[in-house]
Amino acid sequence: MAPGEREDRPAREQDEEDEREDEDRPHERELTRNAPGAPTLACYDRGVDESRSLLEALFYRAGPPDERRKVELAWRDFETGRARGDRTTFAEILVRRRILSPEDVSALLAGSHSGSNTAPLATKPPRSAQPIHIFLIVAGVVGLAGVGALVRLGPGPAPPAASPADSEAERLRKESFSHELALALKEKSAGDTSGALRRLRDAEELARGPAERARIDEVRALVAAERAESGPDPEPPRPPAPPETPRPLEAPPSPPPPPAVEPAPLPVATAPPPAPPAPPAPAAAKLDPDEEQALAYAASQLVELARFCTRNKARREARVELELALALAPGDKAARSELDSLEELASDPTKYFRDNFDKERAAAHARAANRLGDLAVLRKKQGDRERSERWIAAIADHFPADATEKALRRIGLVYFEPYLEWLEPADAKRYDEGQEKIDGEWRDKAAVAELNRAHAAWSDPWVLTDGVHELSTTVSYRLARKLLAQVSAYRRFFLKQFSRSWDLRPPSGRLPVLFCRNQDDWKERIAAESERIGVPIVPPRNAAAFYLTIDRALNPCFVTLEAQTLDGGLLKFGWENVLLVLKHELTHQIAIEYSRHAARGGGLPEKNFWVLESLANFLCFYDIDRGHWHLTRPKTIPTRQEGVFAISPFVWCQEHIDQLPRLADYFATAPSSFMSEDCYAMATCVAYFLLFGERGKYRQGFIRLCEVVHEHRGDEKSFDECFPGVDKVQLNRQFIRFVSGIALDE
Repeated sequence: MAPGEREDRPAREQDEEDEREDEDRPHERELTRNAPGAPTLACYDRGVDESRSLLEALFYRAGPPDERRKVELAWRDFETGRARGDRTTFAEILVRRRILSPEDVSALLAGSHSGSNTAPLATKPPRSAQPIHIFLIVAGVVGLAGVGALVRLGPGPAPPAASPADSEAERLRKESFSHELALALKEKSAGDTSGALRRLRDAEELARGPAERARIDEVRALVAAERAESGPDPEPPRPPAPPETPRPLEAPPSPPPPPAVEPAPLPVATAPPPAPPAPPAPAAAKLDPDEEQALAYAASQLVELARFCTRNKARREARVELELALALAPGDKAARSELDSLEELASDPTKYFRDNFDKERAAAHARAANRLGDLAVLRKKQGDRERSERWIAAIADHFPADATEKALRRIGLVYFEPYLEWLEPADAKRYDEGQEKIDGEWRDKAAVAELNRAHAAWSDPWVLTDGVHELSTTVSYRLARKLLAQVSAYRRFFLKQFSRSWDLRPPSGRLPVLFCRNQDDWKERIAAESERIGVPIVPPRNAAAFYLTIDRALNPCFVTLEAQTLDGGLLKFGWENVLLVLKHELTHQIAIEYSRHAARGGGLPEKNFWVLESLANFLCFYDIDRGHWHLTRPKTIPTRQEGVFAISPFVWCQEHIDQLPRLADYFATAPSSFMSEDCYAMATCVAYFLLFGERGKYRQGFIRLCEVVHEHRGDEKSFDECFPGVDKVQLNRQFIRFVSGIALDE
C-alpha cells in the first residue's frame, strides 16, 4: 500500500457484510448461521480442521478436470489465506464459490468420518482411494510452480515421503498444463486473444522447467501476432481500481515523457512577447545504439520486477512497474505484452510479497537507474553535456526518491533544494556562494545584487518563464527562481496525475504569476491588472495568494509575502504558508485554464462549487521531496502569521466527526455559504475520500465530476451522472468511517 494510505480492513469487511444481499447468497447465509455459538452443519465443526479430510473426499468423487481445477485453486487460496492468519475455512471457500452446497459439505464429511472410500454425492463411479499428499501436491506445490518457489505457504505438516502415487500427481499436472496450452491455441484461433492470454496465465502456474516455459513463450508469441493483426479485444467494463498510495493520485499514473525529450529550458530573465502560444513539445532525439541498449536493460529489470509482482497477485504494483518501463522505453515489446496480459483485478498480495517487495523493488530500481546513470557519465566524458543532463532528468523524473538519490549521488551529483535540481558539485558550490546562472551565463554575487536592484520596480521587473508559467516579480532573482521551481514542479505533478482521465489541454499562452514583495507591490499590481482588463479586482483580505476567476483566458495568480491586517497592521507570511496557499490557487489556475478549451462559461459555478474547493484544498497537502510528491496529513498547519500554527483539516474533521453535515447537504452548499473554515476543512477530507476511500471505488467518478464542473457543464444531476447508482446514505457512512481512520503524521 502506498505511503500515507491507511487501509481499514475490519471496517471495510463489516461494510461489505452490511451490504450483502442475503437472498442472492443462501449458501453463505447458511454458513454465517453456523458461526461459533450458532447451530452447526451436521458433521462440521469450525473448531476442528477438517479441511484435509474434505479435500480428500472431494478428489475421491473423481469429477471432470474443470471441477478438479476449481478445487485445486480453492485449496491454494485456502493455504495462502491461512498463512496470513485468515480464519476462513476450506468449506466456507467451497460454498462461497458454489463448488459445494452446505449439504454437500455435510455429506462429504460424513462419508470421510465413516472411513468410506466412496463419495455420497458422486455422479460417476468412484475412483480408488489415493494418498492425500498427492492432492496437496497438485493443489499446493503445482499451483504455485509459476511463482518460481518464491511464495511460502503457511505452517503445516511436512508432506509425506515420496511414493509411487507422486507420479500420478505429476501426470495430472502435465495433463492440466497441456490442456491449458491447447485451450489457449483454441481461443487464439477463434480470435479471442484475451481469453488465450488468460489460459496462458493458468498454464504458467502449472509450468515446471525451461522447456515448458519455452512452450508458453511460443504460444504467447502466436497470440501477440494475432493481437497485432486484429487489434486488442474490446475491453469489458473495468472494476474500480484499488487506490494508489497517496503519493501520486492517479492509478495507474500517466507515463512521463520519454527520457530523450529535450529538457525544459532554464528560466530566463528577459521578458518574452506578450501572451505567445504555448510552444509544442520538441521531438525526441534519435537514440544511439548504446542508449537503446541501456533503455532496454532498464526496462527488462522493471519487467522482471513486474513478473515478481504478478506471480504474487500484486497486480496493481505490477502495473505501476510496467508503466514505468514503458515510460522509459515506449517501444519495449516485453513490457507492452506483460501489461496487455495483466488482469484487471484488485491486488491481493501474498505474505511473501509483503515481506520481500521493498527489497526486490529497491534492487531492480537500482540496477535500472544505475545503468542510465552510467550512460549520463559517459556522455559527460564525451563532451555531450546536453545528453548527459537528459539522462539525469530521466532518472529524476521516473524513479522514486530513494532510488533517484542513490543513483545520482553514485555518479557524484548533489541536490540543490531551492531549485529542486540535481547538479554537479561545482555548480552547487557556485550557487552556495551567491552566484546565479542568468541568460546562460554565470554571474557573481556582486553582479547578481546589481541586477536585483535594477529589477526592484514594476517598471522593469524580473520576468522568468519555464515555457508555460511566466513569473513577474520585484523580489530577488534567487527567491523568484525558487518560487518558479515550485510552480513548475507542481504543474507537472498535477498534469501527470489527472491528464489521462481528464481532458486537460495546454492554454493558448503563458499563465501569469505575479509575485509581490510587500503590500505596496501587492496594491500596485492589483490596480494595474484591474486597469488592464477593465474589471475591478477585490482581493481576499489577509490572503497570501489568490487566482483571479473571471470569464477570460490566462488569468493570473497573485502571490505576496506580506498582508495587511484588519487593524491596518502588516503581517509577514512564512515560506511554508505561501507554498500551502499557492498550491491551492495553482490548482484552480491549472484546472480552469487547461479546461478552458471545452468550457461553456466562466466565473464560479453555482452548482457543485464544493468540487473546485475540495480538489484544491486536498492537493495543497502534497509536498515535494527530491523531485517526488507525497501526501502529508499534518496535525497542524502554518497560519498567516509566521511561526503560528493551527489544527489541520484532517484533525478538525476527526474532532468534529459527529457534527459533520451529511454529504448530500454539503454537496448542495452554494458558493455564498461556503466561505468558512468548517467547509474548507471538510472539503479536504471529502476529496481525500473520493480519490482514495473504499479502495478507489469513487476515484474515476470524482475525476469525471471535476472535469464536468471545471468545463461549466455541471448541474444538479451531475453528481448522480458521475456516480451512477451510488447511495448517498451509504456514501456518508463510508465517509465517516474513512475520516475516523485517517492516520496523521507524527
